[in-house]
Amino acid sequence: MTYNEAYTYAAKILSIVLPGDIKDELRICFEEYLKIPIWKVTTYPDRKLSPDEESKLLDYVARRARREPWQYIVGKSYFMGLEFHVDKTVFIPRPETEDLVTYTYIIVRKFNLQSIWDVGTGCGAIAIVLKRMLPNIEVYASDIIPLKLARHNANNVGVKVHFKRGNLLDAFAELKVDTIVCNPPYIPSTRYWDLPPEVLYEPRTSYDGGTDGLEIIKQLIPQTVSHLTPCGVLLIELDSTQSDKVLELAHQYYPHACILKDSFDKPRFLITSNRDITVHPWETLRDRFMVGLF
Repeated sequence: MTYNEAYTYAAKILSIVLPGDIKDELRICFEEYLKIPIWKVTTYPDRKLSPDEESKLLDYVARRARREPWQYIVGKSYFMGLEFHVDKTVFIPRPETEDLVTYTYIIVRKFNLQSIWDVGTGCGAIAIVLKRMLPNIEVYASDIIPLKLARHNANNVGVKVHFKRGNLLDAFAELKVDTIVCNPPYIPSTRYWDLPPEVLYEPRTSYDGGTDGLEIIKQLIPQTVSHLTPCGVLLIELDSTQSDKVLELAHQYYPHACILKDSFDKPRFLITSNRDITVHPWETLRDRFMVGLF
């Protein structure tokens, strides 16, 4: 099979089974999986694939035709400009969660906070990015799943994060920090099977938040009271349809709580504290620019 035949074959199959523009899919297939730059495909259309390359091409197309996420096929994902190894044991980091990292960065800098705990860290993306952006801050991360992959990612990026396995805040039972950040499962069980096919390949525990989607959040918020310093801050990502319910719950434990919007202007993040935690629009704009300056 020549480069041109391979590209034409992949384009034909993927355009049938995948929605939208497949240009990025083809780039990922050839450049990330086959390690063949697209410029070589166009410059040397008659060059033949090796038997191994042809086998990998057929494998990629078949798996994507079944809607397996490309991140699991390639074995990596990208988050805040950094590369993370992923497999089917962990949630794939999403672009919308980059807003959660941005708000955490803003809060930590604004109030001179000194420690962060990422609860439900998965592949370690949130914790590792925050440590990369805030090297003088102590960063802790925990999850109920094994953390071998998260530790591997931290080593690859070159940062030191304190990882420990455990359910929610049980992992570091005596720890008090200035900042707790969490992207919990928050999809109601009744909506789980309506999620995109790719999502159904990911661990269900990363998405399914119980009957109302708030099962984990209802457990987490009360627990944070004993793990935050007196002026500590809690940040949680949530479903935009849940913001009123989550805010009402948060006000039972924290005098100051608010909902912040994501880049698509949807109410997406809960921020709570015992102090005023107002975030001004100009700060968001400034720091969204600065967080890209690794």
